[in-house]
Amino acid sequence: MRATLSEDERYVITAAHCLPRSRYPSPHLGNGATELTFDNFLGQLSQKRRTIWAELYAINLCDDFAVLRAPNNPDLSDQFEQYEKFTDRRIT
Repeated sequence: MRATLSEDERYVITAAHCLPRSRYPSPHLGNGATELTFDNFLGQLSQKRRTIWAELYAINLCDDFAVLRAPNNPDLSDQFEQYEKFTDRRIT
C-alpha cells in the first residue's frame, strides 16, 4: 500500500452535499483516517449496494464539491485495493 501521494493518485470528485452530513469532519488539521474515511460510499451506478471505501481529500461546502481518494491507512489495505480496482477504468 502506498503511504505518500504520487502522480498515480486517483481522485473521485462529487458534490459535497452527497456526503453524509452527520459525517462531515471537524475543520482542523488533526483529522485522521477515522474521521476522513467513508465506508461503503462508492459503487457502480448499476448496483444498489455500495462497497467501495474512500477517504475525503478536500471539501468545499460553499462551492459544493468534495474530492475523494483511496484510503491511506495501512489497516485499510483491502479497501485501498478495491478503490484502485474501482477507479482503474477512468475517463481520460
